[in-house]
Amino acid sequence: MDHYNFLMGAKVGDLFHSLVAPAYMHLLHEKKSNFYITEAFDKFETSLERTIEELEPIMAFQPYINSFEKFRNGIHKVDFDLNMFRFSGVGLNHANITFLMAMQTLESVSVPFNFQYLHAPVLEEYKDYLIISRKPSRTQWNDFVEIQYKHVMSQFDKKLFVSFNGKDYEDFPFKDQVDLLIVEELYDFIKIVNSCKLFLANCSGPLCFASALNANRIGEVGDWVAARYRDDFRFTNKSEIFDDNGKIYTPHTKYLKRDFK
Repeated sequence: MDHYNFLMGAKVGDLFHSLVAPAYMHLLHEKKSNFYITEAFDKFETSLERTIEELEPIMAFQPYINSFEKFRNGIHKVDFDLNMFRFSGVGLNHANITFLMAMQTLESVSVPFNFQYLHAPVLEEYKDYLIISRKPSRTQWNDFVEIQYKHVMSQFDKKLFVSFNGKDYEDFPFKDQVDLLIVEELYDFIKIVNSCKLFLANCSGPLCFASALNANRIGEVGDWVAARYRDDFRFTNKSEIFDDNGKIYTPHTKYLKRDFK
């Protein structure tokens, strides 16, 4: 076969995690993939057409993608339906393993350490910045979480809260200590995260694409999704993960506060 054919659906965060599969196959066999998108099992936050429009320049930048388009049943061949991740241990395994298991053809996988499977241009002007993104509905804000955000933010002179509409910024408890940057396009957000010194986010779409970029990052997670991130340290040295119940999953950390004496 000249190319592999992948099918994936909503949501966008899951889609970014799923890119580990075509990237890994390209690493193994040096073959590019056709990546088809559909709304199976779930819906995108915007329309399917708008989602495709946002993703097109991002997918075009990936060295392992041959084509990207809306799935047409009966016309497009599918070798790997990545929507099957929902039935292959989601919530129990790290995101990388979940999506590679969904292919059901790999007896064993060996993902390279610090494997980057999403690529984007680097914007020099953000190299010294702490970039923050936080959706309040995804995790709880408590004393432990507050201590971690305060501790990380104190280590940076330059920091920005990045948002598509500013609403999350208005809900951020430390908004008086960080400026707001509103971006209109998903690709712009990705470029900023790929360029910054550190990205701090809770478990929503931006943490998903930060993981795919293998950006320097801190992830705040909840119990419901902790399994997808708590073993990040086995795959990368650029990630620090803590949850809203007071656990730090990364054995050795640079930015998170561990000593509470």
